[in-house]
Amino acid sequence: LSRKALLYILVTVGNARHAKACAIIERHRLILLSLPGVHHSTGYANVNHGPYVRTHMATPRANASCVPCPACLSSISQCGRQIREVHKDCRVSKLLCTRGVWECPATGFFWTYPMLTDEQLGGLYSNHSGGMTRSLSSTHPRIVGQYAFITQHAHEQLGRQELVVVEIGCNQGVLLAMFGGPGRTLVCFEHSFQSSPSRMASVKASLEATGSRAFVFDSGFSVHTLQASVGRSIDLFLSSHVLEHLPDLCSFFANLFIVMSSRGAVFSEIPNHSAKIVRTLRGWRGGLFHISYPTPRSLLLIMEQSGFQFGAMRSLNSYNTTGINGGLFRSMLFRPARHAHRWELDV
Repeated sequence: LSRKALLYILVTVGNARHAKACAIIERHRLILLSLPGVHHSTGYANVNHGPYVRTHMATPRANASCVPCPACLSSISQCGRQIREVHKDCRVSKLLCTRGVWECPATGFFWTYPMLTDEQLGGLYSNHSGGMTRSLSSTHPRIVGQYAFITQHAHEQLGRQELVVVEIGCNQGVLLAMFGGPGRTLVCFEHSFQSSPSRMASVKASLEATGSRAFVFDSGFSVHTLQASVGRSIDLFLSSHVLEHLPDLCSFFANLFIVMSSRGAVFSEIPNHSAKIVRTLRGWRGGLFHISYPTPRSLLLIMEQSGFQFGAMRSLNSYNTTGINGGLFRSMLFRPARHAHRWELDV
């Protein structure tokens, strides 16, 4: 082939890959922007930046300059870029002083790298849980609002008498207990029990008081533990302000998909991270040990790549008002997709 013909082929192939990448990103962008209460300013800043995407769709070279994006997002962007050299909570835990915050371009996802292991994560929460968790009553606006949102959008699951409900970060089990009843199984995973038998026994007793079978574990979510104890798939999965404390959301949801009922539902409430908040942390309040920073858009991408489909979303400015300009928090509900794409497959 002549040099001119070879150049033509390379340009044609490059444009095709670029077009495919932009089509994938634009499809997810339109889905997100069509959801209730979502505004252009709350997802990923400058979503539609084609040339930038084209640069990062190429196969990364095997060198230290490429920190791979999380696995389920690698079909959109393969190499991350560092936006903070040191995690902001280095002042609280030296474990985070050797870790920075990275962005997976064109996805709206930010994460802490190098990732923490399960053992490091457990130690982090056990040593500092006093400043992270607080008990809420069943009449607290957060609990009331979450329960109303779940019952509205997961009524099909809740209509069954035999139900397996799992919550990670359940604290005192207040929200979890509201889904209890005869014939139901309630499962609590909570890192901050600090191996306290009395606390665990108290939570288990409150869950059993609903007439349910109850299991309480002083650990993060474990598929093996769940299968060994319950032996059934999950009908309803709950997490409230927990996902931002997990180091690898791709692996987490891939494992969750394995044990979810095909007619199950996944509820999560997360802070409404935006690119600006993560980059500058200006006006940041609370947020101790946020290890991942899922924007609503990136959570949608991660869930779809892990086999789930969008169900519903609400935006909140506080627990008394609905969201304005994106809100401070997002409640989102997903269901296993009938024809689920696993992240080993192409988008």
